[in-house]
Amino acid sequence: MKKATLILGIGLFLLMFGSSQVTAQDITVMVNRDTVFFPDQKPFINCDSRTMVPVRFISQELGATVSWNANTQTVNINNRGTAINLTIGSKIASVGSGQVTLDTSAEIVNSRTVVPLRFVSECLGAKVEWVQATQTINIWSANYMSDAALINSDLILSTPPAGTSSILLSVAVIYKYTTPVEPQMTDLKEIIAKHLGSEGDPVYAYASTKTSTRTILDTKEWTIQGNKVQVADDVMALVVTIWDM
Repeated sequence: MKKATLILGIGLFLLMFGSSQVTAQDITVMVNRDTVFFPDQKPFINCDSRTMVPVRFISQELGATVSWNANTQTVNINNRGTAINLTIGSKIASVGSGQVTLDTSAEIVNSRTVVPLRFVSECLGAKVEWVQATQTINIWSANYMSDAALINSDLILSTPPAGTSSILLSVAVIYKYTTPVEPQMTDLKEIIAKHLGSEGDPVYAYASTKTSTRTILDTKEWTIQGNKVQVADDVMALVVTIWDM
């Protein structure tokens, strides 16, 4: 009977994500391409056949702050100025002045508050993607998606979730023999302008002087709008990084 119940639970999860052999132990969670490590309680599938994730680690990876009210059994999250509250055993989450109804309730497992994966997208404003081939949950922050929307080339983007790193933005132009670099430079110009405005023009002007792997640029830094900006060359790639000082 226990075996039949287990098979049924996994089957429902597979229908939801379109995979063929996925168990809770196989699930990897990544936020903006970085793997999230859970020290104790890992993601799992609950009795409603919903994937549950520890709210503290996911929220903090997305740049939110988390606190716990033991008296009311409520998780309090501040996500970029928006207050989010979720009570254990309830499917209703308050988000700012509104409410969101989730498909299963929050619960406490191994002293960790876990929430349905849908909470991440609907309450924390992130995009959630299931990759069947690698059995991975990809979570993309709003900040990352905003930058990624500007990219139509091979330009590599790394935008840490707000508040989790001093790096605000890192983009790498990859120099290949098979594809032209000009489309990447066009995207780079747009992203620099988005973050630095016209003050970023000298950054782009310097970056654009690298036209091939035969052109080696010295590392150069600027302080723009209170941020440290750097252009660094490693022959096959040119990396532009912005730090919050």
